[in-house]
Amino acid sequence: MPRRALIDRHFSAEEQASIAAFLDANPTISVDDFRALLRERGAELSRSTAHAAKRKLEAMGGRLRESRRMMDAIATDLEGEDESRRHRALLEIARTLCFEFQQALLDGDASTLKAGDLAHLGRSLKDLMQAARLDQDYAARLVEQATKRAAQAAGQQARKLGLSEEGAASIRAFVEGGA
Repeated sequence: MPRRALIDRHFSAEEQASIAAFLDANPTISVDDFRALLRERGAELSRSTAHAAKRKLEAMGGRLRESRRMMDAIATDLEGEDESRRHRALLEIARTLCFEFQQALLDGDASTLKAGDLAHLGRSLKDLMQAARLDQDYAARLVEQATKRAAQAAGQQARKLGLSEEGAASIRAFVEGGA
């Protein structure tokens, strides 16, 4: 197994993402200033190691920006769509991540990604989709209940206004979505 990069040994994935976001916000920071920033965070790195870490984290920031753009585009495309289409998009993203992980393993470049990370991602996506499905079912029940109450109220009002029971039943059926 290849040796992990020094930046990977010093900082967690979350800290690296935070530093990548800082680099994204400050793209003109010099290697020396970046090295000083890392020193403040407890990592004593040589200038060449700091430069390599800066390049790696800038690339990570680029991938994060691209992921954000893709997710914004997907969210815009799927706005107003049913939940199943959004679920299919999430599954496609998960498949892509799994494929990239597999490719990194084959290329020998998976030092920062572990199989457990993918398992955790899969469980998280499953939980998110289950929660979304529960929300969708709950919203559908609320709409159904509100429609029944509205149909009942419309039928009662029709009877009060002198319509026959047949006419009131027709109005209730229409409000509930029948013909």
